[in-house]
Amino acid sequence: MVRFQVEITEERMKELEAFMEENGIRTRIELFDTATALLKWAVRQTELGRVVVSVDESQPQKIWQLVMPGVTKA
Repeated sequence: MVRFQVEITEERMKELEAFMEENGIRTRIELFDTATALLKWAVRQTELGRVVVSVDESQPQKIWQLVMPGVTKA
């Protein structure tokens, strides 16, 4: 097993803890696993030539493309 540590501000940790609480995420490893699974999925979609977007169901013509390093093709 490998140990993975990060340093973040107390404010950021409080934000993460609140997010975890709001979303039923019980542990930090569960948070990490969930986040990396979503990132891997998004990267795979772009590798397949797809665009990752968010659609407002009440206004399907409104589409927002995910733009972030490692996911969005330059």
